[in-house]
Amino acid sequence: MIWFIWRQYRIVAIIGLALLALLALILIKDGIVTHAVYQSSGMAACLAHGGNCEEIGLRFQTQAASQSLNWNALTYLMPWLPLAVGVFVGAPLIAREQEQRTHYFAWLQSVPRKRWLIGKLGLLIGATLLGFGLLTLLTTWWAQPWDADQNLWYLYHIQGLVLPAYALFALTLGIAIGTFVRHTVPAMALTFVLFLALFIGLSAAYPYLLPPMSTTYALHNGNESWGRPSDLVFYAGYADQQGHEIGEISTYCNVPIVNNSQYGTQINQCIRARHLQWKRVYQPPARFWPLQWIHTAILLVISAILVLLTFWRLLRRRH
Repeated sequence: MIWFIWRQYRIVAIIGLALLALLALILIKDGIVTHAVYQSSGMAACLAHGGNCEEIGLRFQTQAASQSLNWNALTYLMPWLPLAVGVFVGAPLIAREQEQRTHYFAWLQSVPRKRWLIGKLGLLIGATLLGFGLLTLLTTWWAQPWDADQNLWYLYHIQGLVLPAYALFALTLGIAIGTFVRHTVPAMALTFVLFLALFIGLSAAYPYLLPPMSTTYALHNGNESWGRPSDLVFYAGYADQQGHEIGEISTYCNVPIVNNSQYGTQINQCIRARHLQWKRVYQPPARFWPLQWIHTAILLVISAILVLLTFWRLLRRRH
């Protein structure tokens, strides 16, 4: 049966291996350059001594950007890879078999449905996790200099555990939809839409999987009230004495901005009269990996449910 599955999906496997090899080559080549610039620019030494590295960080970014791949390109590319797996591998897996009725061939060869499904899902899930596991090892290594330069949260989705977890979710989503829809093209379209919807939703929600921290400052603290550049900041602005966010200061104080030469004076008077504070709501960098674990666990649970739904639907079918 393994040989039969290989013959069915050998073209997809070859394309996937070629793409993985290409990405690995690009990441390794670019990562070597970026790590070298990270050392030569003095960024590594500065961070090791705990100094003010803002000027050196700008030099590192300028030199790295001129010699290496723009990291924004990877942040836009990587989320599409799990989607491609779900649409082009997961959705047709069962849907095409049912649409063309080739699944009867396997069942008529004394292969039980459960074994037939376990064989298909087991091999494809294993190959997907292996491929994306290797890829995330490379992206995590590649991202280390950028993470140190306060880009940790910008590269959240392309490193660590969430990348292979999204690939697994996309694959199982496509398989489950194909099992229920039983037609390849509609299954692919529905997989595309549902994956993007959940990806966008979780991308907006994941910072709140742990309650954000909040800190209030007296306004005379100046620039320190903005916190560290490595924080993921949700709100930075004025708050009342009880710590409630007030939003736009001119609206709260009812001070017009246009054609008002006394704007600054009136705002400062309002701040003093109402005892306003400066408030930040944020996630510190220490919560990066806990959020990755929780995010990954959610995707794994959803994937497991999708696999169970696939088994339930297929084993209950009479034809």
